[in-house]
Amino acid sequence: MIVALTGIGLASLTAVLRSSSEILSKYSLIEDLNEYTVSWSQRFFALPAVLIGAAVFGIPEVTGRFWVALAFDVPAGVIATVLYMKAIQASDISLMSPLAAISPALLLISSPFIIGEFPSTLGLIGVMTTSVGLYVLKLNKATRSWKAPLKSLFEERGSKLMVGMLAIYAVSAPVNKIGVEASSPVMYSLAIHIGQVMFLTPLMLRKAGSWRSELRKNKKALTGIGLLSGFSSIIQMIAYTYTLVVYVIAIKRSGILISTFAGGKIFEEQHLKQRLSGALIILTGLILVALTQA
Repeated sequence: MIVALTGIGLASLTAVLRSSSEILSKYSLIEDLNEYTVSWSQRFFALPAVLIGAAVFGIPEVTGRFWVALAFDVPAGVIATVLYMKAIQASDISLMSPLAAISPALLLISSPFIIGEFPSTLGLIGVMTTSVGLYVLKLNKATRSWKAPLKSLFEERGSKLMVGMLAIYAVSAPVNKIGVEASSPVMYSLAIHIGQVMFLTPLMLRKAGSWRSELRKNKKALTGIGLLSGFSSIIQMIAYTYTLVVYVIAIKRSGILISTFAGGKIFEEQHLKQRLSGALIILTGLILVALTQA
Protein backbone atom coordinates (compact mmCIF):
# COMPACT_ATOMS: atom_id res chain seq x y z
CA MET A 1 0.00 0.00 0.00
CA ILE A 2 2.77 2.48 0.95
CA VAL A 3 4.62 1.72 -2.29
CA ALA A 4 1.48 2.32 -4.36
CA LEU A 5 0.73 5.57 -2.52
CA THR A 6 4.31 6.73 -3.17
CA GLY A 7 3.80 6.11 -6.88
CA ILE A 8 0.54 8.05 -6.85
CA GLY A 9 2.20 10.92 -5.00
CA LEU A 10 5.06 11.09 -7.51
CA ALA A 11 2.62 10.94 -10.43
CA SER A 12 0.62 13.79 -8.88
CA LEU A 13 3.81 15.83 -8.57
CA THR A 14 4.49 15.12 -12.25
CA ALA A 15 1.10 16.57 -13.16
CA VAL A 16 1.73 19.71 -11.09
CA LEU A 17 5.22 20.28 -12.54
CA ARG A 18 4.05 19.70 -16.12
CA SER A 19 1.12 22.07 -15.77
CA SER A 20 3.31 24.66 -14.07
CA SER A 21 5.69 24.55 -17.04
CA GLU A 22 2.72 24.98 -19.37
CA ILE A 23 1.35 27.94 -17.41
CA LEU A 24 4.77 29.59 -17.29
CA SER A 25 5.12 29.08 -21.05
CA LYS A 26 1.79 30.84 -21.62
CA TYR A 27 2.83 33.69 -19.32
CA SER A 28 6.14 34.09 -21.19
CA LEU A 29 4.40 34.16 -24.57
CA ILE A 30 2.01 36.82 -23.30
CA GLU A 31 5.13 38.90 -22.61
CA ASP A 32 5.79 38.88 -26.39
CA LEU A 33 8.55 36.28 -26.33
CA ASN A 34 9.09 34.48 -29.62
CA GLU A 35 7.62 30.98 -29.64
CA TYR A 36 10.89 29.58 -31.03
CA THR A 37 12.82 31.01 -28.08
CA VAL A 38 10.37 29.43 -25.63
CA SER A 39 10.43 26.09 -27.52
CA TRP A 40 14.24 26.02 -27.44
CA SER A 41 14.33 26.99 -23.77
CA GLN A 42 11.90 24.23 -22.82
CA ARG A 43 14.25 21.60 -24.26
CA PHE A 44 17.65 23.18 -23.50
CA PHE A 45 17.00 24.05 -19.85
CA ALA A 46 15.51 20.59 -19.30
CA LEU A 47 18.90 19.00 -20.04
CA PRO A 48 20.30 19.38 -16.49
CA ALA A 49 17.32 17.51 -15.04
CA VAL A 50 17.47 14.78 -17.69
CA LEU A 51 21.25 14.42 -17.23
CA ILE A 52 20.71 13.90 -13.50
CA GLY A 53 18.26 11.13 -14.35
CA ALA A 54 20.79 9.54 -16.70
CA ALA A 55 23.44 9.69 -13.96
CA VAL A 56 21.10 7.98 -11.50
CA PHE A 57 19.70 5.29 -13.80
CA GLY A 58 22.77 4.80 -16.01
CA ILE A 59 23.28 4.56 -19.76
CA PRO A 60 22.25 1.18 -21.23
CA GLU A 61 23.29 -0.40 -24.49
CA VAL A 62 21.01 0.40 -27.42
CA THR A 63 19.87 -1.56 -30.47
CA GLY A 64 19.44 -0.46 -34.06
CA ARG A 65 15.74 0.24 -33.53
CA PHE A 66 16.73 3.00 -31.09
CA TRP A 67 18.39 5.03 -33.85
CA VAL A 68 15.52 4.47 -36.30
CA ALA A 69 12.96 5.65 -33.73
CA LEU A 70 15.13 8.62 -32.75
CA ALA A 71 15.53 9.71 -36.37
CA PHE A 72 11.75 10.06 -36.59
CA ASP A 73 10.92 11.32 -33.11
CA VAL A 74 13.41 14.19 -32.94
CA PRO A 75 12.17 16.22 -35.94
CA ALA A 76 8.56 15.22 -35.21
CA GLY A 77 8.95 16.45 -31.62
CA VAL A 78 10.47 19.75 -32.78
CA ILE A 79 7.52 20.45 -35.08
CA ALA A 80 5.01 19.43 -32.40
CA THR A 81 6.67 21.62 -29.76
CA VAL A 82 6.61 24.70 -32.00
CA LEU A 83 2.99 24.05 -32.99
CA TYR A 84 2.04 23.78 -29.32
CA MET A 85 3.76 27.04 -28.39
CA LYS A 86 2.05 28.77 -31.30
CA ALA A 87 -1.30 27.29 -30.21
CA ILE A 88 -1.16 28.54 -26.60
CA GLN A 89 0.07 31.89 -27.87
CA ALA A 90 -2.88 32.19 -30.25
CA SER A 91 -5.64 30.89 -27.95
CA ASP A 92 -6.66 30.52 -24.30
CA ILE A 93 -4.64 28.00 -22.29
CA SER A 94 -7.87 26.82 -20.63
CA LEU A 95 -9.01 25.74 -24.10
CA MET A 96 -5.72 24.44 -25.54
CA SER A 97 -4.60 22.35 -22.56
CA PRO A 98 -7.70 20.10 -22.43
CA LEU A 99 -7.52 19.66 -26.21
CA ALA A 100 -4.09 18.08 -25.77
CA ALA A 101 -5.70 15.40 -23.61
CA ILE A 102 -7.46 13.78 -26.56
CA SER A 103 -4.16 12.31 -27.79
CA PRO A 104 -4.85 8.88 -26.18
CA ALA A 105 -8.00 8.67 -28.27
CA LEU A 106 -5.93 9.18 -31.42
CA LEU A 107 -3.44 6.59 -30.19
CA LEU A 108 -6.21 4.01 -30.12
CA ILE A 109 -6.29 4.47 -33.90
CA SER A 110 -2.56 4.66 -34.65
CA SER A 111 -1.12 2.17 -32.14
CA PRO A 112 -2.67 -0.95 -33.72
CA PHE A 113 -0.96 -0.15 -37.01
CA ILE A 114 2.44 0.85 -35.61
CA ILE A 115 3.03 -1.39 -32.58
CA GLY A 116 0.11 -3.82 -32.72
CA GLU A 117 -1.79 -2.59 -29.65
CA PHE A 118 -5.56 -2.98 -30.09
CA PRO A 119 -8.21 -1.18 -28.01
CA SER A 120 -10.76 -2.98 -25.89
CA THR A 121 -14.43 -2.16 -25.47
CA LEU A 122 -13.55 -0.04 -22.43
CA GLY A 123 -11.01 1.85 -24.54
CA LEU A 124 -13.63 2.66 -27.17
CA ILE A 125 -15.97 3.91 -24.43
CA GLY A 126 -13.13 6.11 -23.25
CA VAL A 127 -12.73 7.53 -26.75
CA MET A 128 -16.43 8.40 -26.91
CA THR A 129 -16.30 9.98 -23.44
CA THR A 130 -13.33 12.10 -24.50
CA SER A 131 -15.21 13.19 -27.62
CA VAL A 132 -18.16 14.32 -25.49
CA GLY A 133 -15.77 16.31 -23.31
CA LEU A 134 -14.28 17.95 -26.39
CA TYR A 135 -17.77 18.91 -27.57
CA VAL A 136 -18.60 20.47 -24.19
CA LEU A 137 -15.28 22.32 -24.29
CA LYS A 138 -16.19 23.95 -27.58
CA LEU A 139 -19.94 24.29 -26.93
CA ASN A 140 -19.82 28.06 -26.62
CA LYS A 141 -19.11 28.15 -30.37
CA ALA A 142 -22.44 26.49 -31.15
CA THR A 143 -24.37 29.59 -32.05
CA ARG A 144 -26.04 28.18 -35.12
CA SER A 145 -26.08 24.38 -34.98
CA TRP A 146 -24.81 21.39 -33.03
CA LYS A 147 -22.09 20.98 -35.66
CA ALA A 148 -20.50 24.33 -34.82
CA PRO A 149 -18.17 23.05 -32.03
CA LEU A 150 -16.73 20.43 -34.37
CA LYS A 151 -16.26 22.97 -37.16
CA SER A 152 -14.55 25.39 -34.78
CA LEU A 153 -11.69 22.91 -34.37
CA PHE A 154 -10.67 23.70 -37.92
CA GLU A 155 -11.66 27.38 -37.96
CA GLU A 156 -9.91 28.74 -34.86
CA ARG A 157 -6.15 29.23 -35.32
CA GLY A 158 -5.14 27.83 -31.93
CA SER A 159 -7.34 24.75 -32.33
CA LYS A 160 -5.98 24.05 -35.81
CA LEU A 161 -2.41 24.24 -34.54
CA MET A 162 -3.26 21.95 -31.64
CA VAL A 163 -4.92 19.40 -33.95
CA GLY A 164 -1.75 19.42 -36.04
CA MET A 165 0.36 18.76 -32.95
CA LEU A 166 -1.94 15.93 -31.84
CA ALA A 167 -1.74 14.32 -35.28
CA ILE A 168 2.06 14.28 -35.02
CA TYR A 169 2.01 12.81 -31.51
CA ALA A 170 -0.47 10.15 -32.59
CA VAL A 171 2.32 8.72 -34.74
CA SER A 172 5.39 9.68 -32.71
CA ALA A 173 4.15 8.29 -29.37
CA PRO A 174 4.07 4.65 -30.55
CA VAL A 175 7.45 5.18 -32.24
CA ASN A 176 8.64 6.65 -28.93
CA LYS A 177 7.74 3.38 -27.21
CA ILE A 178 9.85 1.49 -29.74
CA GLY A 179 12.81 3.71 -28.86
CA VAL A 180 12.30 3.21 -25.12
CA GLU A 181 12.17 -0.56 -25.49
CA ALA A 182 15.39 -0.43 -27.51
CA SER A 183 17.21 1.50 -24.74
CA SER A 184 15.60 2.80 -21.51
CA PRO A 185 13.09 5.54 -20.63
CA VAL A 186 15.73 7.94 -19.30
CA MET A 187 18.22 7.21 -22.09
CA TYR A 188 15.62 7.82 -24.80
CA SER A 189 14.41 10.99 -23.08
CA LEU A 190 17.99 12.28 -22.92
CA ALA A 191 18.63 11.49 -26.58
CA ILE A 192 15.42 13.20 -27.68
CA HIS A 193 16.19 16.36 -25.68
CA ILE A 194 19.71 16.61 -27.10
CA GLY A 195 18.48 15.96 -30.64
CA GLN A 196 15.67 18.52 -30.38
CA VAL A 197 18.01 21.17 -29.00
CA MET A 198 20.25 20.59 -32.03
CA PHE A 199 17.27 21.12 -34.36
CA LEU A 200 15.71 24.01 -32.44
CA THR A 201 18.93 26.03 -32.13
CA PRO A 202 19.21 26.98 -35.84
CA LEU A 203 15.43 27.53 -35.96
CA MET A 204 15.62 29.96 -33.05
CA LEU A 205 18.61 31.76 -34.55
CA ARG A 206 16.71 32.21 -37.80
CA LYS A 207 13.16 32.87 -36.58
CA ALA A 208 13.82 34.81 -33.37
CA GLY A 209 15.87 37.84 -34.30
CA SER A 210 15.95 39.15 -30.75
CA TRP A 211 16.71 35.81 -29.08
CA ARG A 212 19.77 37.16 -27.25
CA SER A 213 17.84 39.91 -25.50
CA GLU A 214 14.88 37.59 -24.90
CA LEU A 215 17.08 35.03 -23.17
CA ARG A 216 18.91 37.70 -21.18
CA LYS A 217 15.79 39.53 -20.00
CA ASN A 218 13.72 36.41 -19.32
CA LYS A 219 16.41 33.98 -18.20
CA LYS A 220 14.67 33.03 -14.94
CA ALA A 221 11.28 32.33 -16.55
CA LEU A 222 12.74 30.39 -19.48
CA THR A 223 15.04 28.39 -17.21
CA GLY A 224 12.03 27.60 -15.04
CA ILE A 225 10.05 26.33 -18.03
CA GLY A 226 12.81 23.92 -18.98
CA LEU A 227 13.62 22.72 -15.48
CA LEU A 228 9.96 22.13 -14.63
CA SER A 229 9.53 20.13 -17.82
CA GLY A 230 12.75 18.19 -17.28
CA PHE A 231 12.12 17.31 -13.64
CA SER A 232 8.55 16.37 -14.54
CA SER A 233 9.95 13.81 -16.98
CA ILE A 234 12.43 12.41 -14.44
CA ILE A 235 9.88 12.14 -11.59
CA GLN A 236 7.51 10.42 -13.99
CA MET A 237 10.21 7.82 -14.69
CA ILE A 238 10.75 7.27 -10.94
CA ALA A 239 6.98 6.90 -10.41
CA TYR A 240 7.04 3.98 -12.86
CA THR A 241 9.12 2.02 -10.33
CA TYR A 242 6.41 2.33 -7.67
CA THR A 243 3.17 1.74 -9.52
CA LEU A 244 1.72 0.82 -12.90
CA VAL A 245 2.57 3.06 -15.84
CA VAL A 246 -1.12 3.29 -16.66
CA TYR A 247 -1.86 4.95 -13.29
CA VAL A 248 1.05 7.36 -13.63
CA ILE A 249 -0.13 8.57 -17.03
CA ALA A 250 -3.77 8.86 -15.94
CA ILE A 251 -2.79 10.97 -12.93
CA LYS A 252 -0.34 13.02 -15.00
CA ARG A 253 -3.12 13.96 -17.42
CA SER A 254 -5.09 15.40 -14.50
CA GLY A 255 -2.84 18.41 -14.93
CA ILE A 256 -5.27 19.65 -17.56
CA LEU A 257 -7.54 20.70 -14.69
CA ILE A 258 -4.77 22.85 -13.21
CA SER A 259 -4.06 24.53 -16.56
CA THR A 260 -7.74 25.08 -17.26
CA PHE A 261 -8.31 26.63 -13.82
CA ALA A 262 -5.19 28.79 -14.20
CA GLY A 263 -6.48 30.04 -17.54
CA GLY A 264 -9.48 31.55 -15.81
CA LYS A 265 -7.87 32.78 -12.62
CA ILE A 266 -4.44 33.96 -13.83
CA PHE A 267 -5.10 34.97 -17.43
CA GLU A 268 -8.77 35.92 -16.89
CA GLU A 269 -9.96 33.75 -19.76
CA GLN A 270 -13.71 33.41 -20.35
CA HIS A 271 -16.05 30.38 -20.10
CA LEU A 272 -14.03 28.86 -17.22
CA LYS A 273 -16.93 26.87 -15.70
CA GLN A 274 -17.82 25.31 -19.04
CA ARG A 275 -14.19 24.51 -19.86
CA LEU A 276 -13.66 22.89 -16.47
CA SER A 277 -16.72 20.72 -17.14
CA GLY A 278 -15.30 19.72 -20.52
CA ALA A 279 -11.87 19.06 -18.99
CA LEU A 280 -13.39 16.81 -16.31
CA ILE A 281 -15.26 14.76 -18.92
CA ILE A 282 -12.10 14.48 -21.03
CA LEU A 283 -10.18 13.36 -17.93
CA THR A 284 -12.79 10.67 -17.29
CA GLY A 285 -12.32 9.44 -20.83
CA LEU A 286 -8.53 9.40 -20.38
CA ILE A 287 -8.83 7.26 -17.26
CA LEU A 288 -11.04 4.79 -19.12
CA VAL A 289 -8.53 4.66 -21.97
CA ALA A 290 -5.70 4.12 -19.48
CA LEU A 291 -7.58 1.27 -17.79
CA THR A 292 -7.68 -0.65 -21.10
CA GLN A 293 -3.99 -1.45 -20.59
CA ALA A 294 -4.17 -2.12 -16.84
